[in-house]
Amino acid sequence: MSITFVNNLGAPTSVHWHGLLQTNSVEMDGAGILTQCEIKPTASFTYTFTPTQSGTYWYHSHSSTQYIDGLRGSLVVFNPANTFVYQSQALVELADWYHVPSATLLPTYLASLTGNEPVPDSVLLNGVGQA
Repeated sequence: MSITFVNNLGAPTSVHWHGLLQTNSVEMDGAGILTQCEIKPTASFTYTFTPTQSGTYWYHSHSSTQYIDGLRGSLVVFNPANTFVYQSQALVELADWYHVPSATLLPTYLASLTGNEPVPDSVLLNGVGQA
């Protein structure tokens, strides 16, 4: 599998493939600074790995608060040897939605003596929400 990420964020980033074993490809795990250098703004990086298990997984940023701002999504890996035919398939994603950028939330969160996390304003269903 090859996935090219083009960084148009204006900040360094990396993409972690959550739950996918990176057998013989740990450098493709996407944990910025740990298993790979972060992808600089305007640069691209091609993640190349061979999934060893089928299923539904998700990816997300491993840099700063980009996850909160929406750098996340689903990845479905099919087993080509599976001949089962589904009648239908549906992918459902639920996510917290803060109506302000994470840069606004972070100072309040870090200054909290109680460790309380910001409360989401609403929810996103497959990336769609209502204010």
